[in-house]
Amino acid sequence: MKPFILLGLCAALSLTACHKERNMYEQNASEASGYPTYELPKGDAPPENVKINPNRREHYQAVIKIKDAPLTFQIVRGNELYQATNCYYVTNRWVGATANPQYRQILNVIKIDDTTYAADFYTDTPLDEDYYGEGVCKWQFLSGGFVLLPTGKDKHETALIVDIEPEILTKLSSENPEIKTINHYIKTDYPVATRLKLDSLSSGLSDTGIESWHEKPEDYTPNTLFSVELTIRKVQK
Repeated sequence: MKPFILLGLCAALSLTACHKERNMYEQNASEASGYPTYELPKGDAPPENVKINPNRREHYQAVIKIKDAPLTFQIVRGNELYQATNCYYVTNRWVGATANPQYRQILNVIKIDDTTYAADFYTDTPLDEDYYGEGVCKWQFLSGGFVLLPTGKDKHETALIVDIEPEILTKLSSENPEIKTINHYIKTDYPVATRLKLDSLSSGLSDTGIESWHEKPEDYTPNTLFSVELTIRKVQK
């Protein structure tokens, strides 16, 4: 029996050494990631119970006007996007990876005609609250805007994006209550951007306009572009 006892003792010692080595590896990985495992947040996902702020004050109206598009867009959606930059949840506890929770509010988009759409939006929709039991999460408005699809029936269809960035809202005032921007889009990219190799992709082009590529309309030949005018107004209470 003694050889077996000795073998078991060796196995136990090896297992102990293995645990020590693994614990040391976990500690090193945690320290390298900047988020020690014993200090990681409690949450493992964005909060599902985000509450609407009952006293929203930052109220705006956005209107988009499409001109010279090669088709009529059948699907038009709008949303507000927020992020709580002072809160975190864990995406991978082994490496100590975390992320800031985000929240998306769907807007009620009103169709005025085939080329004009409007939506009211806010920049203070989610309620600042303690969603993880670790302190109040402070939501910040990241962006808002519209997403337009030709039909939504083809996964490779180009999605036209009209962004509303926080910076543009700072330009509104009582003396300047309305602001307009115009973005331009390539006609031949609709309904599908055939100039791109999309066969192996699960979605089509997300088109934010040539201005987002730091290009100018005058650099294109006539009649190759169409435009979307965005008008934003602050709703006064």
